[in-house]
This record gives sequence, C-alpha cells and structure tokens, in this order.
Amino acid sequence: KPRLAEAIPQPDPGREKKHLSLTSDIPSHNDPPKGCPLQPRCPVAKTECAESKPPLKPVDAEDTSSKHQVACWLY
Repeated sequence: KPRLAEAIPQPDPGREKKHLSLTSDIPSHNDPPKGCPLQPRCPVAKTECAESKPPLKPVDAEDTSSKHQVACWLY
C-alpha cells in the first residue's frame, strides 16, 4: 500500500496508527522532479514514478459519486 494512502483517516478510533514519515527535503518548486512530485521522498517509489507523473483517478473505481482522487502509480 502506498505511504500516502496510509495517511487516509480510518473510521476505527481504537486502531493504532503508524505515523507517516517521508525522508529527504521537499523538492524545489522552481525545479520540480520529473514524474511524481513525491517520488524523491517515497520509500516505495518505482522506476515508473520517476519517469512520468501519475494521472488523477478515483480512489474507489466502483463509487462513481465519490470525489476523492489519488495520483499514484502504486495505488
């Protein structure tokens, strides 16, 4: 599961949650990385993440009424 997706709140308040931790510096807005903007800091990034920016797609492909979207090649 991609790290960014782990940050989505869960409806179970009793569930212990790990903190999301990204390493490295935030990329420059003047010189953004090619591909996914989180790729340099993502611990599960793949080659495809560095090569092209992922498109936005629904979080739940079966729920067409949801406005939640994700841009991650691993989602």
